[in-house]
Amino acid sequence: MKNRYRYMMVIMTLLAILSALYTYTRVNDEIAVHWGRNGEADGYAPKQLLLLFPFLIPAFDLLLKLLFRLEPRKRNMQKSSSGYAVIRLVIGAILCVCTIFTCLEALYPKKININIVAPFMVGIMIMIIGNVLPKIHSNYIIGIRNPWTLENEDIWRKTQRLSGRLWFGGGALICILALVLPDWYSMLLIFIIFLIILLPNLYAFYLYQQMRKEKAHD
Repeated sequence: MKNRYRYMMVIMTLLAILSALYTYTRVNDEIAVHWGRNGEADGYAPKQLLLLFPFLIPAFDLLLKLLFRLEPRKRNMQKSSSGYAVIRLVIGAILCVCTIFTCLEALYPKKININIVAPFMVGIMIMIIGNVLPKIHSNYIIGIRNPWTLENEDIWRKTQRLSGRLWFGGGALICILALVLPDWYSMLLIFIIFLIILLPNLYAFYLYQQMRKEKAHD
């Protein structure tokens, strides 16, 4: 798993570097880096910024590695190593895809509908994370972390299980809405993300209150 993970990270980094170098030699002084609600580019930056994008992939990966090593519950981290590897790969893949789409937009302006591409990518990322959440053991870095889930392993497990379903379903819904209602994606995206974060936290609080009532009756 570790070797396969490393190969994939190297491939994504090299792909981003090649895309950035190819684009850098073929565009003018500026590239689009921000788009408005209508999908039109409204923010630009020097094309030299392209050369920095690929190195965000290993930089974020190193940052996550550092955070994982600082995690107090190291035994749980080891139990969840495959899940953490998937999340790191997802972040690397998103950064790689963002670099490639930035390059494509610079090479072929207005050929890509950012109102579809951006939320679709977010939806895919949320779906993958949702699939991983139930496999993550209690920790302070990844998952639905609050005083109730961190205090009780059973509450943690049940909350992450619900979160996984909500995140997977929410991500799939975001992907569908990106294709069907691209002009409304920003408002819908915020609303869906708000729900899939709020509901698991409320559920964890409910489980904690139920646990306290059961202990009081004993």
